[in-house]
Amino acid sequence: MTKAPDKIKMVGDKTALILNKKQLLRPEDFLFFFPRHYQDRRKIQKISSVSLSTNSLITGEIIASGFFFTASRKLFEVTVYDGSGYLSCVWFNFNPRYMQNAFKRGRKILIYGKIEHFGGKKTIYHPEVDFSKSIDSNETGIVPIYPEIEGIYPKNLRKIVLNAVNTALSKVSSPLPAYIEAKKNFPAITVCFKEIHHPSSDLDIEQLNSFNTIYHKRLIFEEFFYFQLLLAVKKRTAKKEKGITITESRNLWRSLAPILPFKFTLAQKKVLKEIKNNFESGFVMQRLLQGDVGSGKTIVAFTSALLCIESGYQAAMMVPTEILARQHYLNFKQYCDRIGVSLRLLIGSLSNKEKGKIKGEISEGRVNLIIGTHALISEDISFKSLGFIVVDEQHRFGVLQRLELIKKGVNPHLLVMTATPIPRTLALTLYGDFDISVINQLPEGRIPVKTKACNEAERMAAYKYLLKETEKGNQGYVIFPLIEESEKIDLKSATTAKKELEIIFPSLKFGLIHGKMKGNEKEKVMDGFIRKEIDVLVSTTVVEVGVDVPDATVMIIEHAERFGLSTLHQLRGRVGRRTKQSYCFLINYLENAVDSAKRLKIMETSNDGFKIASEDLKLRGPGDLLGIRQAGMPLFRVGDIVRDTAILADAREEALELIEKDPFLESGENLRLKDYIERVYRLKLNFS
Repeated sequence: MTKAPDKIKMVGDKTALILNKKQLLRPEDFLFFFPRHYQDRRKIQKISSVSLSTNSLITGEIIASGFFFTASRKLFEVTVYDGSGYLSCVWFNFNPRYMQNAFKRGRKILIYGKIEHFGGKKTIYHPEVDFSKSIDSNETGIVPIYPEIEGIYPKNLRKIVLNAVNTALSKVSSPLPAYIEAKKNFPAITVCFKEIHHPSSDLDIEQLNSFNTIYHKRLIFEEFFYFQLLLAVKKRTAKKEKGITITESRNLWRSLAPILPFKFTLAQKKVLKEIKNNFESGFVMQRLLQGDVGSGKTIVAFTSALLCIESGYQAAMMVPTEILARQHYLNFKQYCDRIGVSLRLLIGSLSNKEKGKIKGEISEGRVNLIIGTHALISEDISFKSLGFIVVDEQHRFGVLQRLELIKKGVNPHLLVMTATPIPRTLALTLYGDFDISVINQLPEGRIPVKTKACNEAERMAAYKYLLKETEKGNQGYVIFPLIEESEKIDLKSATTAKKELEIIFPSLKFGLIHGKMKGNEKEKVMDGFIRKEIDVLVSTTVVEVGVDVPDATVMIIEHAERFGLSTLHQLRGRVGRRTKQSYCFLINYLENAVDSAKRLKIMETSNDGFKIASEDLKLRGPGDLLGIRQAGMPLFRVGDIVRDTAILADAREEALELIEKDPFLESGENLRLKDYIERVYRLKLNFS
């Protein structure tokens, strides 16, 4: 939205260095450095009338100042009188020389902070102060509070931002088409930035703090609109991109069906039909497959790969962890060996000799299906005829990683899968250029996992339940958030707990697995667990994705309050994989924390991944949950795809309508849109 950069004025070298580390390099960078909230300082109050526990703005005269001591620390106190009463201001951490020089008796002062009661006096701890002879307009009215930047006082930061914004405003422009601006009755873009950074005194403080002013709404709409426009363009061009056509006899598919120990659900059959239609269309498939843990996404991907292989092409599946890659390999191998499909596993922990041999077989076309981790996208791998790509747990990978694998084929079909269900609106936002399939049905006979949140006092009862299940011949997991104990964080660790559990339950065989172990070490432990040489696997979240051990019926998650809902749901999905009743115990060490109790209650009452993911989005936001940061796209700087769902839907509708009228963004002001999108997202829109 801006043109040529200027340097930030009136900022010293030290401050400039601090700002540069926050990517605040030019005045225009501050336009999108938005306040996180606003404080209402429109009315100066009398000390006699202020109420406890409220934020108040007061002006008065310093009548006393000095140090005093408590049993544990040195404090500095300033007493202010405004004609109606006395106010005490107290600091714990301070520069003694500065405080003595600054807070001299008789000096006028403006104070803002929360009124509390200390020693029989109205007190503000660490108030914001201003010594201006005339009241600073930046510190009164509606005052923006920006994200903290260490090394810059909030008051100084406000001045820096305001100066930078005022400098940048003269060069601000917007590519938003004029007819949309008029249709939505949006204020000018310059007015929006001005009101967000220096609000008029008549604005509603609640609307400001909820980003619900017309000024916020315009900027939110624009962010969503440009991104939705990009997705619409990509989807339109992808639909016209020629791909390989797969219309073979499906003999491999028919050979697989009789040897599967289960039947496909109706939901699985529906998705398979959608994929088959894509294969036969002659155009490149880009499809997102969503399904809850244990819904059978992997076998759908494998079956689809067989269609591709039978047509003479290779298929590749990229997964985020070596444990999952090995498990898929072992599961698929039992079928591939019987139907004559050549299968290989390519992971980083293999020896160079092994990797070299497999890479040679891949390039010569002697391998039909390749399962691997990031090793699949190394530069020295070439495929003879890559026609189908599956990316499992796609949010663990970025867009650029997917593209690296796609480049190794000639317009291959792409299926990305996730067991982190995404609400429809959000799915359309992040994958608007993909077709979306959902497996919303679990295999027949699955019994919901019984989940119980426990406090620390109930911990051993959960472990006794685990012992009871192992006596039936079943197995269990114990999950920890740390590998080893940390002096800084008071959490039980996996390594220490394993030793403790071995002492408490000498009859059980415990195994330990975590992300820092070498590949062959992990493989040995997992093989032992699968073969039932290990009763209980103590682990970190390395088993979160995809691990399938049929006889595991109990999961205990220590420090469950440390995990997000979707992670807890993924972990819980490691049990209940067959028809046995399974149990999950969530040990909460912060039972008095309302947020923790609320999240774990959701886990107790629901096994629905879509519901849990929606709640997780509300609580944590979408960034880390959906891997946006890995996806190579800029995070929305003002819009929130959970909070601003209505604006998102509106922006999507306008974007689709525009593309329908001008598919190539070639008419009038739409050329500016095309140029802006190419610059922001750093890609060339190819309409050929």
